[in-house]
Amino acid sequence: METYSGTGFASSGTMSDVPPAPGAPPNNEFSLIFDTSGTYDFVCIIHPFQIGTIEVLASNAQDVPSQADIDAQAEAQLAPLLVELEQIKQSSPIAVTQEAGPNGTTIWHVQAGTRGLSNFTEVFEFLAKDITIQEGDTVVWTSPTFHTVTFHPGQDAPELWFQNHKMPDLHCLG
Repeated sequence: METYSGTGFASSGTMSDVPPAPGAPPNNEFSLIFDTSGTYDFVCIIHPFQIGTIEVLASNAQDVPSQADIDAQAEAQLAPLLVELEQIKQSSPIAVTQEAGPNGTTIWHVQAGTRGLSNFTEVFEFLAKDITIQEGDTVVWTSPTFHTVTFHPGQDAPELWFQNHKMPDLHCLG
């Protein structure tokens, strides 16, 4: 565990429950001891819109909010984001469009997730999960954010950092 006073760079590296190599431990926790009061901003380098702030109060500070107060503040911030998330899912721009391709084929355009209007919400799912096309057709996936489209015919999905976890539909910043 390292001590952080607000100078320099501190990073978890890529965090995951899945070990980076056979026999290696997972890198799923990151701890810092904050030894200087102040306000510290942090960010996910993979998802740069995922940001947060830690306020460190002096050890003798008297007016420290309780966990119940912090939980209530989080709920108040989360409620409108959940509403926005549902609106995104219900009224998202057309998730699948098509256009004429060469030689009578069709080119399909499919969204791989989408970001909300405020950049504080993001849908982590394919907005069209089942698509039927004809041989020779082309599918073009688009994404405004960081996603993959990975095929694994007849095999288990590749072991990636999220494989054993249900991905949330929402990134919440606050």
